[in-house]
Amino acid sequence: MLGVSGLPAPPLRSVSWGRIVCLTSNVSCTVTGAPCIKFGAPGIKLNLNGFIITGNGGRNSCASNFVENAIETNSKNNVSIQGPGLVRRFNGFGIVVTGDHSSVEGVAITSICAEGIRVFGSYNEVEGNSISRVSLDVTIPSHGFTGIFLGAPDNNLCEVSLVGPSPGQDICKLPNFAGHRNGPVDLN
Repeated sequence: MLGVSGLPAPPLRSVSWGRIVCLTSNVSCTVTGAPCIKFGAPGIKLNLNGFIITGNGGRNSCASNFVENAIETNSKNNVSIQGPGLVRRFNGFGIVVTGDHSSVEGVAITSICAEGIRVFGSYNEVEGNSISRVSLDVTIPSHGFTGIFLGAPDNNLCEVSLVGPSPGQDICKLPNFAGHRNGPVDLN
């Protein structure tokens, strides 16, 4: 389906135009041991269209399985994950961005075992997202999971709402890399 693989069928219903994929209903992801949505090509825009993507995790607890993520960009560049929409109850991470020049905008993320949003690519935009009840895995005391993790240089993080209390209600930005930086941060 337009380069997006790993999607459960039949609960996912989408309408696609060119390289835009729009959800047309809520998704109950029953995939285990893999991400629910994994991009398979660059240049795809995933529009959650106001719908909910629900994983196998609980509301306030989780069974850690760090490959059971909601959405992974799979090292694809120039992709977009656009809300409004809700990502909830995943045993891994909420959204994992590993490509460059990509964006995550307007998504609410809650009840996630590890981090809400994890960014390892560069020149990405994370803007207007709301994150609550993440880092639910309390069985690993030094896990260090955060609400949002920026692990590569030259990413922008703007207008993010972190709702607590939760162990992972913060932002981790790795230090500047050889003259590059991550920023700015504007928390609501």
